[in-house]
Amino acid sequence: PYYDWALEDFKLIANSQSGFLVPQVTIRNLSNLKVDQTDVIIQLSSESQLKASIFQSIPAGVSLTYTFSFDFDPSLDYVCAEIRMDDDSNPDNDSRCIDLDETVILINPYPNPATDVVNVDWISPEAGNATVVIYESTGQKSFEFTTPMQEGLNQMEVNLEGMGPGLYIVVLYSNQVRLSRSFVIY
Repeated sequence: PYYDWALEDFKLIANSQSGFLVPQVTIRNLSNLKVDQTDVIIQLSSESQLKASIFQSIPAGVSLTYTFSFDFDPSLDYVCAEIRMDDDSNPDNDSRCIDLDETVILINPYPNPATDVVNVDWISPEAGNATVVIYESTGQKSFEFTTPMQEGLNQMEVNLEGMGPGLYIVVLYSNQVRLSRSFVIY
């Protein structure tokens, strides 16, 4: 069996009564068999996570649109949706983010502390190019990579081979913006 659900669309719908936003996801079953249940996590900036378990049988090749039963204040910086499913063959198509602040947002690198790889994720209000640089605490450059970025969630997995234990700073340069976060290799 081949299991793959893709987060095909993620949008926020305005609640006309409260002025708050309601998340809505469209999930596509790219598996070669039906899937009966999946979990969707909604990340509200760095403040909180909400989980919904969707118990619906979705045949292979079919999409499902699900509207959440809660709304939230639109003053947050960003909102992300992520599908969580055991045995997912392609986790790269499982998440999307919406930038509510209209600025580039660098999410804290993870795992932290790291050993073999560190994930660098950022959310951009527009497409363009981004450069990710990792510095040792001494200021020595350990990694640099320039990549095209898309509007919304961007993800990069950095192989830490050759980098020793210690404190590191990841810096994201994008559209006249410079953002940094720290992480530890042990």
